[in-house]
Amino acid sequence: MKYIIGREGNQKTPIYDKSVSRQHLEVTPLGDGRYHIKNIGRNGTKVNGLNIDETTVEVTTPLQLGASYKTTLQQLLQLPEPPETVDISHLEGIYKRFTTDKARLRRDQMKPTYYRYLATASLPFIGLLTILFKELFKGFEYINTILIVSVSILVPIGIGLLIYSISIQKRITQEVPERENALINKFKIEYICPKCKKFLGDQPVEALRKQGKCPYCQTKWK
Repeated sequence: MKYIIGREGNQKTPIYDKSVSRQHLEVTPLGDGRYHIKNIGRNGTKVNGLNIDETTVEVTTPLQLGASYKTTLQQLLQLPEPPETVDISHLEGIYKRFTTDKARLRRDQMKPTYYRYLATASLPFIGLLTILFKELFKGFEYINTILIVSVSILVPIGIGLLIYSISIQKRITQEVPERENALINKFKIEYICPKCKKFLGDQPVEALRKQGKCPYCQTKWK
């Protein structure tokens, strides 16, 4: 529906200011909450203090019709309050930090298993390496000495890795649940709607933007 604003217009709020023409402003809704306006009055129309011929405005954009009549389309057409729009770009950093910390926590959780596998695999590897070197360098005078020295170094390393994996297993078993709970609790406090302060779940920011608004308070997001 197109509106004609003026002293004899079809707006809901009457205008009595003589500097406003009988038909002063042509208003066309664009369907996305904005309006296209076109000045048709003899004394001009200002938007945010600037003279315009035609432009696109929000319902709350300040207008001046004629010499001094200041208003908005919301007042003239008696439109409902537009829904508040809030910026959620800061949530991107919060979500990224949470996923990074969570991945680091999972890596820490796997460390004992990794060291245990490494230690377990090193012992048969040392035996296989010893046999291989004996065959390849069986004519070499000092091969036995070299193998004894190598084994005396590698075997303690393997045993050390095994002992280390067992020692950190207990510590990580105690620490990881506490760290995980602290991480999740912090995420629940920070990853919230800026308006109603409710937790938004574990959806990434891209998914939230597709929703377009908060599922709780219906505040629009940008």
